[in-house]
Amino acid sequence: MKTKLITAALLIVSTVTLTMACTSDVRAASESTKVSQISLNNNHITVRFDEDKGIRHYTVNGKAFTWNDLTPNQQARLSAIEEKLDANEAIIQSNEQDIRELSVQVEAKAADVERAAAAIEQALESLDIDNMTVRELQQKMPEIERLMEENEHLMQAKEVEMLVEESRLFSIDEEAIAALEAQAKVYEQALVEIASELE
Repeated sequence: MKTKLITAALLIVSTVTLTMACTSDVRAASESTKVSQISLNNNHITVRFDEDKGIRHYTVNGKAFTWNDLTPNQQARLSAIEEKLDANEAIIQSNEQDIRELSVQVEAKAADVERAAAAIEQALESLDIDNMTVRELQQKMPEIERLMEENEHLMQAKEVEMLVEESRLFSIDEEAIAALEAQAKVYEQALVEIASELE
């Protein structure tokens, strides 16, 4: 159970990372540069922002241009889209931290379940049934039953808590990821249209 939950949490984090593959940051040694690459709908787009010089370079399906080559309307259009992309990426990064925290909580609950199961197992193993009389066994049974009942209730409660946390893990990023993907498609379409408008 614990392995499944950890795997699920890691899968969600990996999904977020893969979804964000439409943008990847690269730091060059000689200059501070942010490079975003988008490959959707058979379009190949690279946006390189040289932070030191404040210049943004675009390559859209082989056609290269800079921010300065754009009209004020085109710049405004891209700026609005880029602001939304940045906001969605910030939400996803925040959600990744929430996922990490939820994963830790789920692991702690799984450990509680394991400890409760181990306590039951240890109590049952401590019975030396082969060398006990029926009377001794009858005297031990209420204690064993109480221990089993307590730990079973604890295990059930922790399993319910884990299911609640697990459902939060699966739902936490869906909206942000969908919004980012939608905004990336809008950005791609705008860049393709702008590239076709340029000479």
